[in-house]
Amino acid sequence: MLSLNISKRALTALAMAVPLVCASGLAVADPITGTNTRPVPIDAPSVGPSMQQMLDSTFGAGLVNAVTDQSNAAMWATSALPPAATVAPHLSFEYLCAGSDCSSTNFQTFGLFSATDTSGPISIAPIFNGPAVAGANAFLNWTDADTVQITSLSPGVTSGTFNGISRDHFGFYYQYEGDTRLYSYDGLNPTGSQTQAAMLAYQRAPGSDTWLLAFDANASPFQSQAAGTLDYNDMVVKIESITPVPEPETYAMLGAGLLLMGFVARRRQKRSDLLAA
Repeated sequence: MLSLNISKRALTALAMAVPLVCASGLAVADPITGTNTRPVPIDAPSVGPSMQQMLDSTFGAGLVNAVTDQSNAAMWATSALPPAATVAPHLSFEYLCAGSDCSSTNFQTFGLFSATDTSGPISIAPIFNGPAVAGANAFLNWTDADTVQITSLSPGVTSGTFNGISRDHFGFYYQYEGDTRLYSYDGLNPTGSQTQAAMLAYQRAPGSDTWLLAFDANASPFQSQAAGTLDYNDMVVKIESITPVPEPETYAMLGAGLLLMGFVARRRQKRSDLLAA
């Protein structure tokens, strides 16, 4: 009976402790968890390529499905860190079709952001500033944990050093013609539009560090809310050498496991003490 009583107490304490572990990650209201809810519907484009056509062109025909292979990733970390890194994260602007015109690129911006919760502050680092065209490239290099250097020889791509962008927890933003800034994390996007899902993320293959991110300006409440406008070909960027940030549940499970190990060790110690007595 002694063993049974100890097990009940341990399980009860563990059941109380697990919510505390989860709650510790919610100390700040609305934390940025690193994930979205996917999949979401995609409309046929009125102009330009479809999402499936862009995936086939980038990753190979039929390798990634536009609907079923939508990733829930929203925040990333760099998988190329100095001093061991030989290749910096590389961005390539694949498609630009904002404003229902695939040649209209003068009023778009795209870049990095970093934040821990939806109440801010949000640090940003602009990469694409308007006049760049499809095929432009940029490279990212973190000089320390929160400082990123952006370099490029392509016109219209910002080069510079930006602080406050964590190499272990960053996302991407998109803005069209001065509208509301749209983020890769749904929880930062306005609720007064037809969707908070402003971005779709696709991984080349499971375990790959190459991604295709596709934004749609019509996720902004200032754009047309007519049906059939969410085709996600307004800003499409291929990015290499990044990995999705683990979900908070991963850390909660780790904490719960450590607590359980502690209870087991304590139980064994009590048994040893009883036997020694």
